[in-house]
Formats: sequence, C-alpha cells, structure tokens
Amino acid sequence: MARRILEKAAADRTAKPGSNMQKVGDFYAAAMDSVAVEKAGLKYLQPRLDQINAIQDLAGVHAYLADPKNIGKGWYSLGVGQDPKNSTQYAVQMRQGGLTLPDRDYYLKDDARSKSIRAAYRTYQVNLFKLLGDDQATAEKNADAVTRIETRMAKASRDRVALRDRESNYNKMTVDQAAAAYPNLNLPCASRKAA
Repeated sequence: MARRILEKAAADRTAKPGSNMQKVGDFYAAAMDSVAVEKAGLKYLQPRLDQINAIQDLAGVHAYLADPKNIGKGWYSLGVGQDPKNSTQYAVQMRQGGLTLPDRDYYLKDDARSKSIRAAYRTYQVNLFKLLGDDQATAEKNADAVTRIETRMAKASRDRVALRDRESNYNKMTVDQAAAAYPNLNLPCASRKAA
C-alpha cells in the first residue's frame, strides 16, 4: 500500500509545488533513480569521508560528533526529554550507543547463530569498504578495525535486561558531575570554562 502511494506521488507531475505530495514524490523518485545514484558515485558522500579522514585525535572525534549536521551512529545518544521521575521537568539524557548490530550480545555470544551473524556483518563491512574504493586486503583490515572497536564498546555496554532496569539507568547528575565521571566525552562544564 505504501509503495503504491509513493509511486503515485512520484508519477504525479501535477502536484502543487511545495505540497507534501510533490515533496514525497520527488524524494521517492530521487531515491529510486539507481542510474543517477550509480553515476554520482561518492560525489555527495566524499566531503563527509574527507572530514572523517581528517580526524587525527580525540579532540577531532569530539568536534565531529558534536556537529549537528553529522548524522549516524554515535558513541552515545544525547537528547532532551522529560525527567522520568519528574514529568514537569526536562533533562538532558545520555544513553549508550555506537553498536551497529542490535545489542552487545551479537558481538559477545559464542553460539553458532551469533557467529553466523558476525560473519555476515564482516562480509557486509568488507563489501562496503570495497565500494568506497579499498582493495580486498585494505577492506578486510578496515572491517576488522571497526569490529574491534565495536566489540570493545559492546563489552562496556549494558545488556538488554540491565537496560530495562529503570532505577539503575536513572543517574541524575549535574553537568560538572557528568564531565568528571566521563572525561573522554569532553562535556562542557563550569570548571573547564573557568580554566
């Protein structure tokens, strides 16, 4: 049903300019134009890849992750929402992140299913790096580096059961306390501003 709506919107050349129908139709048509996508290659992605490639240190990582235009998997999620224990207040909320696979168990379990998923994920990564221009050996090296980083993050992550425990996940603190507890996040705080 949704596909028919999208195809109809893409085919409708009489939609009023600026209307939702025109916007949805144009967006869908652009995404489905595989010839144009293939022709563009990395043209639209290259500036982002160059920006990532220019990162030399932790400060560069911080700057990249803090840029609101950078969309994708972060090492953690950050947002504003209602305080779970006081619905009349809003609070900045941070949660674990950084894993491409659904949760830590996909990286750490040693059963056949988990191994199969990790093998398929590695194949996917290698193919992705090859599409970005890496040769086979470099693509494999880069895929292994990503997996090492994500596995280390998985080991530091809470499991599904722990993530459902509202009490242990509620750790209200000031920005200065959070900056002291998690110094590698480079959170802005009063003590840094004073220095």
